Amino acid sequence: MKGLKIAVLGLVVLVGVLLFTVRRLTQQAAAGQAQESASAPAAPEPPLAAPAPAAAPVEQPAKPSPVRNTKRPVTQPRAAQAPAAPVVAEARRVEPPAAPAPAAEPARPEPAAIPEPPPAPPAPRHVTVPAGSRLSIRTQNTLSTERNFAGDTFSASLAEPLVVDGFVIAEKGAEVEGRVVRSDKAGRVEGVSNLAVELVRLHTADGQKLSIATNLHEVHGERSRGSDAKKVGVGAGLGAIIGAIAGGGKGAAIGAGVGAGAGGGAVLATRGEHAVINSEARLSFQIRTPVEVTERR
Repeated sequence: MKGLKIAVLGLVVLVGVLLFTVRRLTQQAAAGQAQESASAPAAPEPPLAAPAPAAAPVEQPAKPSPVRNTKRPVTQPRAAQAPAAPVVAEARRVEPPAAPAPAAEPARPEPAAIPEPPPAPPAPRHVTVPAGSRLSIRTQNTLSTERNFAGDTFSASLAEPLVVDGFVIAEKGAEVEGRVVRSDKAGRVEGVSNLAVELVRLHTADGQKLSIATNLHEVHGERSRGSDAKKVGVGAGLGAIIGAIAGGGKGAAIGAGVGAGAGGGAVLATRGEHAVINSEARLSFQIRTPVEVTERR
């Protein structure tokens, strides 16, 4: 009986040793396989496939939950497993979507014709009225030494247009301004009155007022010597007639002397004739200095 127990115990020990040895061999084989897999060259990565158009997700059937086996599996020695073959994804060529046809361009309207700008106005002309140019005028009021004095102004109008190099500076009838330069009355017994005028301003056809300088136009009053002699003679004759009536021949001589004296007194009390320029009189002047004229636009 004791020998049977020893035999069973030895058998159990032998089975344990065999199981340990098998387990040890299995672990060594697995380690060697792992070393071979690590030393093997890595398989080339497959080319990436063009992205496939997104597809609607496909519903997969639900997997049945695994049933757990409550029984403990018997430990078996692990056989050497072959390395898993790399999975190469099959590349699929995906055609790109066709580009949409270009839309036809709308017809462009023809540009409207641009009107040509109006021509630039001509540059204003510059004209010089030379010295010596004549101005013919007509007075608009009467001037005389009786009521006009030096410095008085008067108005007149052009009797003829003023034209220089084909350019009308002032038209016929244009306004002209003048000035009295001298107004001298005649003295007693003898002497002559004197009236002198000049032009100072001309109104042009485009509305400008040009300052001008002209020569003087002078007029003189009539001399009074003839009328003075008549006055003395008439006085002497009247005195002689009165003296003859009063006292005969002697009275006539006395009366003639008295009458002559009275006539001489009348001459001393009066002056000569006034110098006069009548209204609507046509006078002529000459410009003394050149005048620059720029046409006004």
